[in-house]
Amino acid sequence: LQVLMLIGMRLPCMQPAHRRNEQETPVSAENMGQVESESSYATDSPLEAQTTATAPKRSVLSWLRLVRENPSLLRVCIIAMLVCMAEMVLHDINAQYAFSVLDILTGKENGPERRRIAFIASVTTWCAISASSMVMGWFQKMSSPFFLLKLVILFVAAFQTLPVILMIFPTEFVLVVCCLSIGSAFMALPILQALVPEVSPPAQTSEAIAAMAAFKNAAYLCTTIVLTISLPSLNKSSLEHPLWVLFPVCGALALAAVPLSMNLKPYAAKGTVVK
Repeated sequence: LQVLMLIGMRLPCMQPAHRRNEQETPVSAENMGQVESESSYATDSPLEAQTTATAPKRSVLSWLRLVRENPSLLRVCIIAMLVCMAEMVLHDINAQYAFSVLDILTGKENGPERRRIAFIASVTTWCAISASSMVMGWFQKMSSPFFLLKLVILFVAAFQTLPVILMIFPTEFVLVVCCLSIGSAFMALPILQALVPEVSPPAQTSEAIAAMAAFKNAAYLCTTIVLTISLPSLNKSSLEHPLWVLFPVCGALALAAVPLSMNLKPYAAKGTVVK
């Protein structure tokens, strides 16, 4: 997508109107001297010359270089990767786990019941995602995202482990509570998005956002591979409703992000000190 955008920027139809007019409008001999004087004046400006000299070179893989040179951004991207891996695993297996615990996983006669449970789980999860994102946006106005991230990761780990109680109390009410906990565990994503401009250079925020998107996509790929490999083995095991094992594992993945969230500091240019 970035390659296509770079190619599109080179096309005349994608350039600004004043650029197209400059390219299409011929310059007469009378205005040639004025154009040369204006261009020389712009070149001789010390501020513009300094800006041009210090401007970073952009490329398709500039986000990779930015992550390599910025340890704080790398840690934020790894935290996003761990959280997304756990969330996507739970989101994908939640319905199958509920069907298995409620004993409606097989049988044509259980088809209407499966559709009803899947609808309840889906609606409840997405409502929890929306509500938790709004609450986190409200909290970010009152506190620093660096502090919120440390606190929220602990809640995310607890929310991701909570659906295990459905094994003990296999009721629809507990299912709704478990779906609310899985949806609420997405609350870390808005905070991570808010941290990206804080830990990246002001002129390279777009590259930092692209870096986080790349790590998230890598997490989704790893999630697909993990589920493809682990689910057949779990289903063949002697455990009763074996999918419950994935919930503590996902909680442990979220807890693994706690050390990475410590001592995160805003971006500071070379030669400056951040307290």
